[in-house]
Amino acid sequence: MLELYRIRRDVSDLAADVARFRRPHSGNADDDQSWDIITRLLARLAKP
Repeated sequence: MLELYRIRRDVSDLAADVARFRRPHSGNADDDQSWDIITRLLARLAKP
């Protein structure tokens, strides 16, 4: 159950950050940080 909670949290965080890039954005430092979060989350979720 704990692993499912972690996965749910990661997917939720991923959805929030992807939503940020679906809107107009300026490419500022916050965008860079969000992109880093997306890449880390995807790498973690891709692990078997």
